[in-house]
Amino acid sequence: MKRRLLAALAAATTVVVGGSTSAVAAVPPAVTTPPISKVTNVRFGAHSYYDRMVIDIRGRMPGTVRVTKPYSLHYDGSGNPVPLAGRGNVQVTMWFADAHTRYRGPRFIRDLRMRFLHGFALLGDFEATVSFGVTTDVSNPNVRLTKLSNPTRIVVDVWR
Repeated sequence: MKRRLLAALAAATTVVVGGSTSAVAAVPPAVTTPPISKVTNVRFGAHSYYDRMVIDIRGRMPGTVRVTKPYSLHYDGSGNPVPLAGRGNVQVTMWFADAHTRYRGPRFIRDLRMRFLHGFALLGDFEATVSFGVTTDVSNPNVRLTKLSNPTRIVVDVWR
């Protein structure tokens, strides 16, 4: 049985070209991944009608950036709840990014002392996925995501 299987496999990988035979090796297709963006800092600003979180990036914009409003914030990997008070939550997740190489910003701020944003946490940085979370004073805040360049940064505005 083994010999038949090996013979069938050898016949399937042999090609006849111009009367001679040669073995063809299976080569997987080339897979390209985007370069990893380096998150360097997170900063905050209060304005009259909204609060702003700015995520500074070195290099290209991350491949995908998503803003969600989860019921609660949890640390990536462990799943443990984030100990921040607030009525609502905003989570920013970036793929093809890292925050462990050049990130020098805050990891946890219990009280931001802003009108709409209350607390902040770096939720995760693993396998080219970085996520941040903020708590807000309203259960369903309005959120706007803007991607800017020169310098590269992600801006998240939050208001009632």
